[in-house]
Amino acid sequence: MKGKEQEFVIKYKAAPRWVIDLFWLLCVTCAALALILFFQIQDELIANGLHLLFGSVFLFIVALAVMMQQNCIYLKPEGILFPAHMMPSLRFQRARRWSDIGAVMLVDDEGPDYFETAEYESKELVIHFNSGGNVRLSLAAVAMSDLDKFFKASKQWGSTAVFAPELIELKRKLFTGPSQTKQISFTTIWEEEMQAHFTTTNFVPLDRGKLLQSGKFKIVSQLTAGGLSAIYLAERSDKRTVVLKEAVVPPYADDKTRAKAKELFDREARFLVRLDHPRIARVFDHFVEDGRDYLVIEYIPGQSLRQLVIRNGVQSEDKVLEWAQETAGILDYLHLQEPPLIHRDLSPDNLLLREDGALFLIDFGAANEFIGTATGTLIGKQSYIAPEQFRGKALPLSDIYGLGGTMHFLLTGMDPEALSVSHPREQRPTVSLEVDALVAECTQTEAEKRMQSAKELGKRLDALRKSDRQVVLKMPGAPGSAPP
Repeated sequence: MKGKEQEFVIKYKAAPRWVIDLFWLLCVTCAALALILFFQIQDELIANGLHLLFGSVFLFIVALAVMMQQNCIYLKPEGILFPAHMMPSLRFQRARRWSDIGAVMLVDDEGPDYFETAEYESKELVIHFNSGGNVRLSLAAVAMSDLDKFFKASKQWGSTAVFAPELIELKRKLFTGPSQTKQISFTTIWEEEMQAHFTTTNFVPLDRGKLLQSGKFKIVSQLTAGGLSAIYLAERSDKRTVVLKEAVVPPYADDKTRAKAKELFDREARFLVRLDHPRIARVFDHFVEDGRDYLVIEYIPGQSLRQLVIRNGVQSEDKVLEWAQETAGILDYLHLQEPPLIHRDLSPDNLLLREDGALFLIDFGAANEFIGTATGTLIGKQSYIAPEQFRGKALPLSDIYGLGGTMHFLLTGMDPEALSVSHPREQRPTVSLEVDALVAECTQTEAEKRMQSAKELGKRLDALRKSDRQVVLKMPGAPGSAPP
């Protein structure tokens, strides 16, 4: 590598030298046969036909030989450029952006046994792309130093890809010395976001490679599991990457509870599939298999607002107000559905920033909420759940409470205190009086004291963005001042 702004180059031996030599030998043979036939066959029509045939075969073999010799994979900040001979499996799109990578897996090599291989070299690196297609790289055809380049480039430029646990373990074994940390991980958006929602039980998630719906979906990687649910990265039969959200009714639940859960899952799924908003992760389908309910959800690579704050620190008021106004617009759309659709789990974990800066809302929590009630385990971030939702009576105004708590987190870097009114100025005195008052109004413990609609909240946020806001720093100990 010449520098962080430059590129990595991986040399990939698509085939051993003797295979390429065989291609060139076939080329020479075709040329020789064409010359022999030129002098032996008297019929001009037949001769021309054979010349055309051998000429076509000759050009085809030459093209294959040339492509096999193009053995460099270029890893750049903007994406990956693969050799020409990999184009068929890539759907003839050689250049792929990092954001298009859905998952990277380690599988047993199913190709020809060209090479003498070590244990790790008997595997293939499989890269799945969101827009379709995949590429399989035999580890026997990649030098270990070049494999390390791939890991480095992926961490530097491709952090939104989902890496299978087997691949992370391989990296740890090959490239982590005994004196180095063993905590090797790759940041994956869906993995980090979903982990907070589930608690450990005896629930057994699906294995990688499991086929669902008669092969329509193939489990690529388990992102997280726990409680009575799991999140998977899956590949559809058309090779597009999606997320499957799985939910299971507790095995000890009575018939009435099961019926209620089934009704809730079906109703929620029908509502979610019907949604069509550019900033809501789409739910494509809902199905039941082996007693488990599944939602098929759009996979959106990016980073959650929680991840953004952890990595970059607290955000400016202007940026927080901008995101809050966009979120209020999304909530207004949901709450105007008939009947109103309540997200139930609005928090910094479920607001994603795509690489282009677009904000998305994901992971509706109705099924989670019901499972939590059935098992006695509250699922979700307690700091963002309104008091009435704790009592099992979620309202559209419960989402406004969650948005107020989210604003508090973005402004302070701290989760708000559960079941209380939030005042971000208490942790960050530079927050303006107007914004502090708005967050407090959104997080009132009594629903009737909050902003009464997402539309109204959006208008207030728009007015605040256009106004001059006051920041008054009071002396420690004065009424309303921040603690020292």
